[in-house]
Amino acid sequence: MSKRVCLSLLSAPQRPHHQQTCRLLLQRQQIWNTTTSTARDSHQTGRLARPSCRSFSSTSCQRVGINRMAGRPQQKPQQSITLQQKQAMKKMQASGEHLDHVGLLEGTFVPPTGEKLPSLFSDPRGRWKVVRHQFKSWIGIMQSRLTAFWFVKPRLKLEVGKTPRIAKELYEEMYAAFANGNMAAMQGKVAPGLLRSLNDRIAQRTPNTHLQWKLHKYIGSPECVSYKFAMPEVKGPNTTRTGLMQAVVRIKSQQSLLQVRRQRMRDPATKQQVVAEVPIDRNGKEIQNFDREVEEKKNMKTMVEYFVIERLLIKGQLGSWRAWGTTQEADLSKLLKAEREKHKALMGEESPTG
Repeated sequence: MSKRVCLSLLSAPQRPHHQQTCRLLLQRQQIWNTTTSTARDSHQTGRLARPSCRSFSSTSCQRVGINRMAGRPQQKPQQSITLQQKQAMKKMQASGEHLDHVGLLEGTFVPPTGEKLPSLFSDPRGRWKVVRHQFKSWIGIMQSRLTAFWFVKPRLKLEVGKTPRIAKELYEEMYAAFANGNMAAMQGKVAPGLLRSLNDRIAQRTPNTHLQWKLHKYIGSPECVSYKFAMPEVKGPNTTRTGLMQAVVRIKSQQSLLQVRRQRMRDPATKQQVVAEVPIDRNGKEIQNFDREVEEKKNMKTMVEYFVIERLLIKGQLGSWRAWGTTQEADLSKLLKAEREKHKALMGEESPTG
């Protein structure tokens, strides 16, 4: 518009005639309508002419934001670390997985033998310590029997007398599979922690090599030296208990170990390429003029191992025996040190605080 239009009635200094006034008001009303319509069209044209930031959308930014928020699934509030740990522990307890992380049960005592056993004459006090711990271990076996009898239904058979035979079978199977480098057959017969450890050791071997393990004979019969049965909690009905049995079996044997390498070579008889097992020494060199009997006698050792087997009771369902690993004889010096630390802790709790 080339001429500015004043829209206020207060801008008229003189009051004209009635008809003129009506005519003037009518003209001003038409001017007002025309001006308003033009301004509105100009405003809409400006909005339409404004370039959009989003080339392929005609929806306003605010609308798009609302639509996106509406289409996005509402996120659940994150749980605290403490609550997550509690829920994870409940799941592990429900499945019995927490029993895989128990380790050797507290109070397990393997009595020392030979030179480690204190002399009755030169060290009677140390010998008395060993006898006292042996007596506690025997009481633990009796407590295990009573616990299994009163708190588990149907009656739980501990099979204490069968543990030497069971440990002997698992011992032979596990070492044969480990020497051959194939632990797949021992799935379920070996505890998860021990299975991972053995597989890691197999992975560290030189490629195309494995071991030949031979058990020549047992020296004496395997003997159960410790047995314990424990339950994390005694809640709920007796038919849905969860617990763990552990037995330590002493195994003394003579065994030998040879290292061999698989390699391709020509068979002198058939003149064809075959895969043969060549015995090698510790440095990886082939043993010349190999005689198996001579090498086995050379490598034969007398081994004394305390083989630990365990059995899980999960929600009233009793599993099979499996290998847990090995442990060692009790060290009298460590026992005395543990007793002194325990005594100091008790004295510290009883002493009055300032």
